[in-house]
Amino acid sequence: MKSPQLNGHNGLHIDNNKNKLIVASLGPLSKPGGGIEIIDIKNKTISSLGTEGTTSPFGGLDGTESDATKIPYCVTDNPAGKVYDVNADEIGYQTLIDLHTKGAANLGSIPYQDQSTIIIPLMQYNKLIAFTLVQ
Repeated sequence: MKSPQLNGHNGLHIDNNKNKLIVASLGPLSKPGGGIEIIDIKNKTISSLGTEGTTSPFGGLDGTESDATKIPYCVTDNPAGKVYDVNADEIGYQTLIDLHTKGAANLGSIPYQDQSTIIIPLMQYNKLIAFTLVQ
């Protein structure tokens, strides 16, 4: 699939329950800044997730991952050093973690009972950090 609407796609997450591919974008290299696009896997249509910066994150979005115990999915903003969570209705988000440093890359989630652990690589520092989210 090729489309300018994907705008520097980087983080990918398949939502099997909704038959969707969630795409987080860095934006163009000349002027970084991307949002989240939703691809319907069955009919291959692309739609934007909310309004960038208002009801959907906007920035150098890097990774996206589901957190089955707390939120539908998380998205990292590499240059801002933040992790956002997207609301269950997929229209709205908030800052889940502010790392106060650049370099938040693709993340992983390990669900366990009523909590999950989010693991975030910090590229500039060659280290991984982990946060436990309790439901």
